[in-house]
Amino acid sequence: MPQGPSRRLRDIVAEAARLPVEQRYAHLRRVCGTDQALYREALAAFQIEVEKPEWWQDPAPPPAPKRPASPTAIGAVIGDYLITDKVGQGGMSDVVKAVPQANRSAPPVAIKLIRNAIAAPHLHSRLKIERAILAGLDHPNIARFLDGGSTPDGQPFLVMEYIEGEQIDVYCDRRRLPVPERLQLFATVCRAVHHAHQKQVLHRDLKPSNIIVTPEGEPKLLDFGIAKILDQRRMDHTMVVTQLGFRMLTPDHASPEQIRGDLLTHSSDIYVLGVLLFELLASRVPYTKDSRGPANLQRAVCTLPPLTLLEAYEAAARHEGPVDLATLSKERSTSTTELKELLAGELNDIVLKALAKEPGERYASAEAFAERVEAYLGTSEKNSVARPRVWPWIVFPMLAAVAVFALALWLRHVLQG
Repeated sequence: MPQGPSRRLRDIVAEAARLPVEQRYAHLRRVCGTDQALYREALAAFQIEVEKPEWWQDPAPPPAPKRPASPTAIGAVIGDYLITDKVGQGGMSDVVKAVPQANRSAPPVAIKLIRNAIAAPHLHSRLKIERAILAGLDHPNIARFLDGGSTPDGQPFLVMEYIEGEQIDVYCDRRRLPVPERLQLFATVCRAVHHAHQKQVLHRDLKPSNIIVTPEGEPKLLDFGIAKILDQRRMDHTMVVTQLGFRMLTPDHASPEQIRGDLLTHSSDIYVLGVLLFELLASRVPYTKDSRGPANLQRAVCTLPPLTLLEAYEAAARHEGPVDLATLSKERSTSTTELKELLAGELNDIVLKALAKEPGERYASAEAFAERVEAYLGTSEKNSVARPRVWPWIVFPMLAAVAVFALALWLRHVLQG
């Protein structure tokens, strides 16, 4: 029989339930301490409350000093963490690397917070939404939420596990990964996205820089900064984004629905997964270079059929100079002939289905997309085993001819002797 919750978990949940909603988050962080498994179980017990904005109220920060140092400077302290390095900078936020101040030998974490210069109430709300979204996700290929709080000057921050690695396209190209290995990585990403979809979370920004592959070869999905909660019951918590009068998206990695500003569903992420797979296979997006600019891009994404994998290469060669198929094949540890066969065959059909203009014509789910890719991998592997190679039929007759010639020389020598 399945075991029930532990006595400690029951006590923590019962104690938190007696507190006002806006105090429960800070209470759970404090009493669970470094026990992340216990913390996530406690969060799950309050999942409905977690979906309310007030649940994420941070405790009042201490008064800010008169001349505060930059909150992201190396050596500065954010919450219980000491900043050791700067990791990256987005359009609205900074990400830094840090360690727990009380245990500097502990594994590092990544801290994300809104940049000072553009701090505004709606951006603070956006980061709190991201905290709520990450707290509800638990998948080995999604960066884990660890903690959160506010800086002394009131800026919210979130703490995630720190992922060491390279973005997925760079990882693949630097290691010259063959197409099958790229497909396996991609299928794993699809399953992480499917987990988010099951939690009614739409990522909306599935570009290569938001997928990091560790040195062990595990892809990790990052940055739910513009993610959207699809559950109607939780919709109020994301309305701050749609009321701003603009759409958050990365143009080259946006679905037709995102470009038009239509209502989004899981199918929008599936389209962008198709763009990602296109890039991993052809090293470019499925639009020509002259599709840049708002009007041209909207026409390319929403109206024109996407390029095939081979057309994308040919279009890039025309517009971007001396990029040849030999270079592309070398980056995939294969020959030009084999790569052409791959790009023009069944694999192209698999990608184009995800890039259908109409959401209903795409894969029914990210999991279905993964299964289709895995089925292709299984079929390809069987075909490569079943298909006889050309070289034995060339080499064996040559060896036989050499052997016959040698035997004839030996016989002639014997008879003459």
